[in-house]
Amino acid sequence: AGVEVEDIVSSFNVRKNVTSIRHSQNRGLASARNSGLGVARGKYIAYLDDDDRFASNHLETLVSFLEQNPHKVAYTDAWQIIQQKKNGVYTETGRHVPYSQEFNADKLLLCNYFPVLCMMHEKACLDKTGNFDETLTTHEDWDLWIRLSRHYTFAHIKKVTAEFTFRFDGSSMTSCIPSDFLRTKRLIYEKYDEYFRLRPHLIPVRDRKLTGIR
Repeated sequence: AGVEVEDIVSSFNVRKNVTSIRHSQNRGLASARNSGLGVARGKYIAYLDDDDRFASNHLETLVSFLEQNPHKVAYTDAWQIIQQKKNGVYTETGRHVPYSQEFNADKLLLCNYFPVLCMMHEKACLDKTGNFDETLTTHEDWDLWIRLSRHYTFAHIKKVTAEFTFRFDGSSMTSCIPSDFLRTKRLIYEKYDEYFRLRPHLIPVRDRKLTGIR
């Protein structure tokens, strides 16, 4: 239920291997991703939101790694592109790589430390974890990563292969709804309380994050 993009999809669909789905009403990120997963036919799944960009080597980097290693889940690094509106046009004013950390299942319980566009996993992994939780309006990706991390060790490929946008005026996905981020963070901490009880040293850290204290 967003901007109509069928003409753009059609121009790239010469081999007829792209399926376009349009919801009649906006059902949120989790539902949109689940609809895509429902028709996906490939061995691997990658994620690209409409304000993110893959470098030309992004998919090749991840697929090549997964084909040559025993891992079923891997992620790369990404530029965060800072944009500000100048003369009515959003212009890049800076860039950096805010997330570039090795996989740690305990840390993933506490925070999401890589963007969704960096992730690739075998589609078959979802047979164990289920799809995105459609009751979550934000942090739906983090929720799925936690479930994946209970079954698989993720590989971190320390290579920048993508970029996502951040705008301080609230017009980008990562800046528009900070209050909802806190609400869904609480929901996820509650949802996985059993994991925290198995790792009691993480509980004080979790509680500090909920109160805004690092």
